[in-house]
Amino acid sequence: MRHTTAAAFLLFAACASTTAPRFLSTRASEVVAMGQRMGGAAGTHFIRVRIHNISTEPVLIHSVRVEASGSDLDSEPSSDVFDQTINPGETVPFDVVVTVTSRSRSPALDQELTSVSVTIGYVVGQQDLVDSGTYSLSREISGS
Repeated sequence: MRHTTAAAFLLFAACASTTAPRFLSTRASEVVAMGQRMGGAAGTHFIRVRIHNISTEPVLIHSVRVEASGSDLDSEPSSDVFDQTINPGETVPFDVVVTVTSRSRSPALDQELTSVSVTIGYVVGQQDLVDSGTYSLSREISGS
């Protein structure tokens, strides 16, 4: 019985440690004008998604979709189509506009948009892939 349990544990551990290869590293920031006072989460936001190709092959980005992340926030998913190739080791910015509304009765003026959900559709070799995650937003001054 001990050997069966040990063998099952080793098989589980080997399967759990196997992960799909990673091709992209992603960061997100909100682009604001110099001196612009930060308003609430509700409204239009200019989101810059920086995608870094960490693979050894070119990656073709087809789409970048951005949504507000937060329990009281809602947004129409904003998806832009690109067809932009990112070579190994290269970082490319993709700008997406997102309009955010509040689900709660109180306006989202007190909150800031602090994170977004990003979904990236891309191709590596002959593989159509999707990468998604939730990212904390940094602030970036436009023109810098």
